[in-house]
Amino acid sequence: MKKSDLSEPRWGMIQQPFNGLTMIDLFCGAGVGASGFKLAGYKIVYAIDNQKYAVDTYNRNIGNHAVLGDIRKLKSEDVPWADIITGGFPCTPFSVAGKGNGVQDKNKGDLGYHFYRIIKEKQPKAFLMENVGGLLTKKHKKFFEELMKLFDEAGYHVTYQQKENGEPDTLNCWEYGVPQLRKRVIAVGIRKDLGKTFTFPSPIPEQSRTTIRDAIGDLPDPNGENNHKGYGIRKDEAPYVDKIPPGGNWRNLPVEDQIAFLGKAFYSGGGRTGFLRKVKFDNPAWTLTSFMNGKNNAQIVDNRDKYTSFPLSNHNDYYQGDFSPRYKSRNRQKQWDEPSFTIVSSARQLPLYPEPARYDIRKMDSYEIAPPRRFTVRECLRLQTVPDWFSFGEDVSLAHQYERCSGIPSLIAYRFGKQIAELLKEPA
Repeated sequence: MKKSDLSEPRWGMIQQPFNGLTMIDLFCGAGVGASGFKLAGYKIVYAIDNQKYAVDTYNRNIGNHAVLGDIRKLKSEDVPWADIITGGFPCTPFSVAGKGNGVQDKNKGDLGYHFYRIIKEKQPKAFLMENVGGLLTKKHKKFFEELMKLFDEAGYHVTYQQKENGEPDTLNCWEYGVPQLRKRVIAVGIRKDLGKTFTFPSPIPEQSRTTIRDAIGDLPDPNGENNHKGYGIRKDEAPYVDKIPPGGNWRNLPVEDQIAFLGKAFYSGGGRTGFLRKVKFDNPAWTLTSFMNGKNNAQIVDNRDKYTSFPLSNHNDYYQGDFSPRYKSRNRQKQWDEPSFTIVSSARQLPLYPEPARYDIRKMDSYEIAPPRRFTVRECLRLQTVPDWFSFGEDVSLAHQYERCSGIPSLIAYRFGKQIAELLKEPA
């Protein structure tokens, strides 16, 4: 997909024209959520995060307006006004997978208050807050309720998911089109003087919800640069095969490479287009012979032709570390026709790839086959509904790439962003 065409039809995220609304992105991360808001038509005028690699990636993909900084030191007068402010303050203090120190967490426990402070002082028309479901557990629910009361006192009518008894509840992103069982707390505030109340978008019918196959089923195996290694490439072909386009052959090489590859055959003349010949997926194959590994009758399969919309970035490597006892304590694999488990920020805790199928990591010692690999970064991005034009630079470590795949899924940001924009543009 060309960078100039930001639409992501895989998830129905069609680039919307500018909706007339500006946006500020607090705790912006690498831009996973911002990708959705950008597609929804917002003009993002300011973003902030405290990690340089996140800010650099955000500016690489979203726009050159993210800054490196600590929100605790951020003065509201140094932030431009915007129609909407979004943010998912760090979730680790409230996650059931962490220590769960909540607001008592010395490093990150107070950041939710600073999100509120900026909202109160800047008074945008609307805000969107996202965080983990752990925020509603008995241990942290008091803090959530305090935040909601503070927003109310600051002049906002706040909407969040509720149970039948009125208690706050999480939103399962899978019900909104994300191919992932990801339960999150989302709260949307609309300034009271606007006289409007936000209504959540409707969940999609269950038969239309997406799965792992929908997200990553068309991706090639991560077997090295451009996915050639391990697919029967001859050693003498390997240095040149990536220079041949689908449907091409040795004649597409620079002359010096033609000579180096063909040797004396270069000077013998004739057609010989079977050397370094690549199959096109929309054409019939050439005649299959009994000696398919011959130098002059190549039929090389090039995944770049099959997966034309896939940028060959962030998909060759994946975390290959060991499995901790905690990791092996429960099932970590979903099948192709199911939604994925939650994509988390820690590579060690990522779900497993669907193949080999039905592999229960708890029974690892009883299997004779190796366990499935973890998802690649690109697969994590797909499962987060991040558009394929989004990528990490080579200077960002694999661990940091995985870390920044987390955040509000792009499709959720897109759907909620469109709903907020439609509400704000309605006559009072």
